[in-house]
Amino acid sequence: MSSFGLAADASGDLFFTTGNTSPGIYNTATNLAESVVKLSEDLSGVIDFFTPADENSLDAGDTDFGSGGTLVLPDQPGPAPHLAAAAGKEGNLFIVNRDTGHMGKFNNPNLSASVPVGACWCGPSYFEGADGVGRIVSSGGFQVMQWTVKSAQTPALVMEAAATAFPTSGQDDGGFFTSISSNGKTANTAIIWAVDRPIGADNHVTLHAFDATPHAGALKELYSHPAGTWLNVGGDTDLVPTIANGLVYVPSYKQVQIFGLLPPKESLKRFQLAAALVPAPANMAQFMPSTGPLFWGRIRKVEGSTLTLELRNGRKLSVDVSKVAPHAASDIGAIGRSLAVSGSLNPDGVLVATDILRAKGEALWGADRDQ
Repeated sequence: MSSFGLAADASGDLFFTTGNTSPGIYNTATNLAESVVKLSEDLSGVIDFFTPADENSLDAGDTDFGSGGTLVLPDQPGPAPHLAAAAGKEGNLFIVNRDTGHMGKFNNPNLSASVPVGACWCGPSYFEGADGVGRIVSSGGFQVMQWTVKSAQTPALVMEAAATAFPTSGQDDGGFFTSISSNGKTANTAIIWAVDRPIGADNHVTLHAFDATPHAGALKELYSHPAGTWLNVGGDTDLVPTIANGLVYVPSYKQVQIFGLLPPKESLKRFQLAAALVPAPANMAQFMPSTGPLFWGRIRKVEGSTLTLELRNGRKLSVDVSKVAPHAASDIGAIGRSLAVSGSLNPDGVLVATDILRAKGEALWGADRDQ
């Protein structure tokens, strides 16, 4: 769930999202993949669940539901007061009735109970506005979107406003984490806080603040400022801003930066000092063999154990992955996935792979080597 925590309802039952299994072996008794699961408070068993109808294709494409966490909403007005929401790599934010016997199990509800938000390695957040209406903030793709909750309709979400997209980061997986602050339910005080993923040669991260009161369908950005760096770019960066006592706390690599009503020059001074203490980051080439053929590109075709990899110069490279499959099946089965591959070139010009690495974005690729 990209570090999103388990959720619980008032009775103590737990909610979470599951990810991939191998295509064709899903079952509801012992292999409950690609699902929002309701687990009893004593962990004795599954009480109910919801599985999207395209579960098998989610498995096959490594577009697992479980890349995003499950949000349990407070009680809502209307005919379905108990709701939960979750999105994953496929980019559909589902909102389901979490009452036992009503979650839908397999194939019901399906996409009609969802709204598109973009691929989500993330989790949604929630607040109630001054008008008493609940709102979900989603962060799929590279955009903050705000939805009002209407439990009497399907899906129970209505788009209210969206913010300008984040800059494209070195990690090209979608989503990030948001937090909400406000002066209770006082009008025009709610603010959405978010931290983007590493950007630029220094892998810096930035804190963003958006006005949660829509203006002509837009969430206006109020503030942004560098908030540290994150060097571990081999996996997605899941940094969550925390608000307490009028301050915003942002953890990053070997530091926590604190934002509040302080003189701007002091905040900038602290950031510059902290950044000076962080060593220059290496790109992802450090994880691959230092000698032998090495190529970086995106998967364009999969035929059995042979991939067609499109390199950055447009060249197509055939890659035999039989030596690294099936333990790397989730890395080599998704069209468009960014990979680094190393191994040896056979007489036909096919790279026989001995190592692969899922690369998070072209900005992090190293240099290609033909030998």
